[in-house]
Amino acid sequence: MSGYSSKLVKRLLKARGVRLNLVDPPFEIQVCELCYLLKRARNTYFGQTHGFDKVLEAFTRSPEEGFSSYKVHVPIYTYKSIYPFWFRMKQGEANICWPGKIRRFALTSGTSEGSSKYIPVSLEILRSNFKAKAGLIAELYDNPDCKDMLQSDILAVTSTSSLIKEDHAFKGDISGMSLNLLPIWLGFKPGKKIAAMINWSDRIDAIAERAPEWDIGALVGFPSWCQILLDRIISRHGLKNIHEIWPNLMVFTHGGVYLDTYKPLLEKVWGRPMIYMDVY
Repeated sequence: MSGYSSKLVKRLLKARGVRLNLVDPPFEIQVCELCYLLKRARNTYFGQTHGFDKVLEAFTRSPEEGFSSYKVHVPIYTYKSIYPFWFRMKQGEANICWPGKIRRFALTSGTSEGSSKYIPVSLEILRSNFKAKAGLIAELYDNPDCKDMLQSDILAVTSTSSLIKEDHAFKGDISGMSLNLLPIWLGFKPGKKIAAMINWSDRIDAIAERAPEWDIGALVGFPSWCQILLDRIISRHGLKNIHEIWPNLMVFTHGGVYLDTYKPLLEKVWGRPMIYMDVY
């Protein structure tokens, strides 16, 4: 965000479809979102075999009828039972569970069955993730305590942005995939070259080496990954705390895990109180 005014960034975010004020009631938002997804996927193989048109018709009468119809037509799937649909998508078939072909699959270790899982990632979900991230940034612009941070950059601690070709699609980590869609004017570090490094240790070493060159105002990522990185930077440059090198660092946006486990360790690397934004 370095070099951009608060008003300019707000206009740019709004132009990208980011909602700057979330005031709609949560229930209405969820109903609208479900109906939108049903409409988008109604003509896919999954939508046709699971009666999406009938579910949508029920929603025109009332949300309650819509939810009841959804439960009747769409059973609960496990990863093992849904994967035959996703495998067809991975082999290049179009219009299976979502319109068009799915070119990306996120790899996740999950917590069951002990093996990596392939999760289809549409371009729409990546754009939706961007809007969610940008919405958090927009919140900062309405927080007077963050005025010193707004001319600084954001450091995103993610997995590699590089993708590996497999079958008719590409596989990788969802956090790395999201980096490829971020606009330059948001000022995200560490930049494309470092973000594309496949080896995690090499990547955080490169970030630690470049850290004195950046003015970081916000840190984004899993608490455990950020803790490892911050410890590496402090050790590399002989610091007492991270604020000796990034005096404008004010915000830590985190997710993926429950923060309380890591917060005592993170508190040791801060030089002053931080603003926490929990997206868990």
